[in-house]
Amino acid sequence: CGFSFDDGIGVFSAFLLLINTVVGIVFVLKFLAQVKTLALAVENIDKIFETKQFAAAILPTGAGKSFVALAEMLKFKDKKIMYIAPNDEILNQIEAYIIKYIYGDFVNTKEKDYKKAIKEIFPNLELRTYTSLSTPKGQDLIKEKYDLIVLDELHRTGANEWEANLNTLMSNQDDSTKVLGLTATPQ
Repeated sequence: CGFSFDDGIGVFSAFLLLINTVVGIVFVLKFLAQVKTLALAVENIDKIFETKQFAAAILPTGAGKSFVALAEMLKFKDKKIMYIAPNDEILNQIEAYIIKYIYGDFVNTKEKDYKKAIKEIFPNLELRTYTSLSTPKGQDLIKEKYDLIVLDELHRTGANEWEANLNTLMSNQDDSTKVLGLTATPQ
């Protein structure tokens, strides 16, 4: 087979090489399974959106809900999109993913240029927290019509603090508006 312990590699080193190879293969297989799961989620959301206004991606934490959202957002890239999350950390992550995986120049894009680069890809994207809908700017935004609304952490949309604003936002939308909920909590 072309491999022998006389080649200067010890038994322990050979064992470590084998373990690393197996771990690498397992990682690749898990990654491919995750990609297949995400592709299936996007496909199912697209089918739902053919006849319905609302769809949800219920996937475990770390399974890639953000990538499902980005895949759907790309289908609406030149249309009006509102992405709402419970905190700035999630919004910052979405911005970073847009730069890294869609814009493609994460290393050379300075933080101050993020907004400009994101606007090149999604010229009509609003990134908001649920609580920001209560601000004067938020009150104006919930009166507008959107083509796609993404509700990250969907299970938190019924919170007393922002439920009324979300209801106003939803009641101002046309039947053609698509609403995508993302959650790891199927309740």
